[in-house]
Amino acid sequence: IVFGVLDTKEWREMVKLLSPFFSSWILVTPNSERAVPLRSIRGLLSSIGVSNVTETSAQSSLDLIFGQDKNQLTVISGSIYLIGGIRQAIVSRLKVIDSPIWTRNLSAKS
Repeated sequence: IVFGVLDTKEWREMVKLLSPFFSSWILVTPNSERAVPLRSIRGLLSSIGVSNVTETSAQSSLDLIFGQDKNQLTVISGSIYLIGGIRQAIVSRLKVIDSPIWTRNLSAKS
C-alpha cells in the first residue's frame, strides 16, 4: 500500500484498519501543509510490526511500485492530494494523455 494522509483525518484509525491487509507500506507525504509527518505514521506502523519505507515523492514511490512483481496488487490510499500526485506521476511516466476520468454533459435535460 502507498499511504499518506492529512492531519485533519483520523489517520491512526485508518492505519489500524488497513494494517491487517497490507504487510508492506510505502509512505509518501501528500502535497499539503497539513500532511501528517511520515515519522508519525512510520512510528505507529513499526509499533504494530508492519514493514514500511518512506519515499520523498510520488515519482520515487512509482519506482518502487514498478519494480515490484507485476502480479502484486498495489493500493494507493489516504489523501486525495497523494492520489492526485501519484496519478500525475503515472501520466508523466507512461506518457499518456491526461484526460478527465469522467465528463459531464451540461446540455442534457433533466
